[in-house]
Amino acid sequence: MAIGDLLGNSVSALLTFQRALATTSHNIANVNTEGYSVQRAELVSRPTSGSAAGFIGNGVDIATVKRMRDQFLEVEIRSNTSTFEYFDMLYGFARRVESVLGDPDTGLNQTFNDFFSAVETVANDPSSLAARSAMVGSGQMLVGQFHLLHQALQSIGSELNGELRNVVSEINSFGNSIAKINRDIVFAQSRASNQPPNDLLDKRDQLILELSKLVDVSTVALDDGSVSVSVGNGQSLVLGFESQPLSVTNNPLDPSRLEMTVGFGTEITESLTGGRIGGLLGFRDQMLDPAFNGLGRVAIGLAETFNQQHQLGQDLDGVLGQVFFNTAGPELLPHPQNTTASGPTVTITDVGQLTVSDYLLRFDGAVWSLTRQSNGQPVSMSGTGTDADPFVADGLSISVQALGAVAGDDYRFLVRPTRAVAGQITQAITDPDRIAAASPVRGESVSANLGTGAISNVIVTDTTSIPLSSNGGDITLTFDPDAMGAGVPGFVVAGGPGGTLAYDPATESAGKTFVLAPPFGGLSFTISGIPVAGDYFVLQDNINGVGDNRNVLMLAELRDALTLSNGSASYQDAYIQLVGDSGLMTRQTEISRDTQQSARDFILETRESFSGVNLDEEAADLLRYQQAYQASARVIVVANEIFQELLAAVRG
Repeated sequence: MAIGDLLGNSVSALLTFQRALATTSHNIANVNTEGYSVQRAELVSRPTSGSAAGFIGNGVDIATVKRMRDQFLEVEIRSNTSTFEYFDMLYGFARRVESVLGDPDTGLNQTFNDFFSAVETVANDPSSLAARSAMVGSGQMLVGQFHLLHQALQSIGSELNGELRNVVSEINSFGNSIAKINRDIVFAQSRASNQPPNDLLDKRDQLILELSKLVDVSTVALDDGSVSVSVGNGQSLVLGFESQPLSVTNNPLDPSRLEMTVGFGTEITESLTGGRIGGLLGFRDQMLDPAFNGLGRVAIGLAETFNQQHQLGQDLDGVLGQVFFNTAGPELLPHPQNTTASGPTVTITDVGQLTVSDYLLRFDGAVWSLTRQSNGQPVSMSGTGTDADPFVADGLSISVQALGAVAGDDYRFLVRPTRAVAGQITQAITDPDRIAAASPVRGESVSANLGTGAISNVIVTDTTSIPLSSNGGDITLTFDPDAMGAGVPGFVVAGGPGGTLAYDPATESAGKTFVLAPPFGGLSFTISGIPVAGDYFVLQDNINGVGDNRNVLMLAELRDALTLSNGSASYQDAYIQLVGDSGLMTRQTEISRDTQQSARDFILETRESFSGVNLDEEAADLLRYQQAYQASARVIVVANEIFQELLAAVRG
């Protein structure tokens, strides 16, 4: 072997192992650097030289310094990280709603019980001013509790909006950083003959991983070494050296609701999934909105049904009852692009059919449609939408007659039947005397009656003809064995609607309920027993009925009446269901978060075993490369000695 070959091989080895030692040293130095991938120097033999004696080796080179990175694992880590952050953010906010609604001290259950206990106390002693005052006070406490819960939800909503703005700002910051590092990577590769700038690649991967904590992302590697990053349904956040920031805007129908846009205002909120932003949007849609609406539905259900019954009674002064609670009607929010300032007329006609959803009411130039915002499903509407024949759906009545919509128009309205009710409900009755505990009409059996007939359960369901003194006076029911003719017994009605009422003591003495014909259709009563000819009963105004508790008893029965959810739930049932749904979602989210955390930790451990720095391996490499370096240096010494001996021989 020529001395030059010996020396060249040794020098190449010396330089190669020096660089290998530097790579190993670099690995050890970055053992705790987040996102760092262990690097390996890939050694290759130099091209051989041909000779008469065969091909002679020319030493060793480093082909490249390769980072140990599995892109499949990286995609899995980003996906698992994004999903974990989604559930973690959702769980954090969901737990707060659960604590607000379900806390015994801040929830509604106890105040509901206190209020209806006070109503029952009035029923036990309707003339007691102390009992009436307690009922007024309990009602105000209940109203106050509705306000507190609504305000707590509003506070959570405000915090959510602030967090959305922060997350969007962070997303844009990462987008800018990734675009910048794309430029650095492309420039570095061009300067190093397309050798990979490993540390920059690690830094970019780490930035993309951090971005995946905020939103679900997808990446595509470009030919020049840069990557494009997309969010949502493929909207570009980073393309090469440029980033396209997200923006936060107010929803055109609901300014308090934030939406995300990209580019020239393209709205992408619904397509943003995963990460913290997905958790925030998921919480808003799946829990916060239903909590607002569910609480409002309980409030409007209480107010409407309690008011309806309260107005069928009379107070201590004999005056017909007034509304007990004041509430706001459905909110109607027009789209700013609507071509008219007027809007539909929306009223609640049946609280029992109300849902916990908002609605989009739209005229598309041809037909009107109603869509539930909670699930995007269309709602079938009956009626034609006029004042005389309004659209009817989900307990709502909607008249669009005032708009005069014609072909080609495009109207959009957000209908929120219950969202604001819990925050706006007030108590109209503040004077204990105004509690309508009595019924305005009573039935009397005349003392001169000879039979066993009795009148009871006199109920007023409509006050149109009340008081009776303003509508013809007392109504007298006189028993006549031939009232209906042909020997059919019954009662002859004098006053009111007049006419006759069939009643056969032989078969109906256990009791028969009658409803007087219009305009007295809101007055019913029960007759039982066996009257004799000439016996009569009188329906009359309940003058001085301060001890009457018939109406307040009906108010007390509303506690357990199935007035909501299409007749399947009471006020408290609906609230308990609201609390239960929030608790169930919180628990399910917690389980999903913990499960996803385990999956993420497992995939991170897998990556660490492949890409992480193992100090034992690095120590072994350090020793191996050191020995190779020392051996190469020794070969150089030997080559030098041979060369010196050769020179000495030539001189001799």
